[in-house]
Amino acid sequence: MRVPEVLATGGTGVLGRRVVERLRSAGVEARVLSRSGRSGTVRGICSRGRDWTGPHTAPAR
Repeated sequence: MRVPEVLATGGTGVLGRRVVERLRSAGVEARVLSRSGRSGTVRGICSRGRDWTGPHTAPAR
């Protein structure tokens, strides 16, 4: 069975961190989109939808 994957925007904020923790504890691979590019996050700006970099990014298809 394939592990579900999500990209969480706002995942470094107060509420977002809790949501990401719960997703991960439920076995979901949760990636976090961050403007700051903190360690372990996908760096980018959601409104642009491009130029995302980070440990789990792949080229657009």
